[in-house]
Amino acid sequence: MEVTAQGHADLQQKLQQLQQQIKLAEQRVLHGRTFCDFSDDPTYQQAFDDYVMLREQAQELAYLLKTATIVQATGEVIGVGAVVTFREGTGELETYQLVTALEADVATGKISIQSPMAQALLGKREGDEVEVNGSKITIIKASVS
Repeated sequence: MEVTAQGHADLQQKLQQLQQQIKLAEQRVLHGRTFCDFSDDPTYQQAFDDYVMLREQAQELAYLLKTATIVQATGEVIGVGAVVTFREGTGELETYQLVTALEADVATGKISIQSPMAQALLGKREGDEVEVNGSKITIIKASVS
C-alpha cells in the first residue's frame, strides 16, 4: 500500500490514539470482571466487545504502517502528494491534494488518486487543461506538498 509522508504520520497518530483507547477498554473489562456474572452481564459483554474491536483495528493499522510505502510527488508533473489548484470552467479556484484512497478526506481537501478528478490530473502540468465529466478543468498551480 502506498501513502504520502503526511498520511503515514497521520496513521501513526491514529494508532497511538487506538492504543490509548485499548488501555481504557482493558481497564473497563478488568473492572467488569470483578463485579459481574459473565453469563448475563450486557455491560461487561459490551466492554469486552469494544476491547476486541479496538485491538483488531490497531493490529490492522499496525500492519498497514509496517507494509506501507511512502510516496512523494516530484518534479513538475502532478502525482501522488501533489497539491493542485484548478478552475472548473469559469468557476472559483479549488485546491486539493492528491492522496491514496486510505488518506482521502474531501472535507480536508484530500482527494483519492482513484477518483475521476484525480485520474484526469495525474501526469499533467500547470497550465494544462483536462476534461472531467464533461467539464473543462484548467490547472492553475501544482506543487509538491
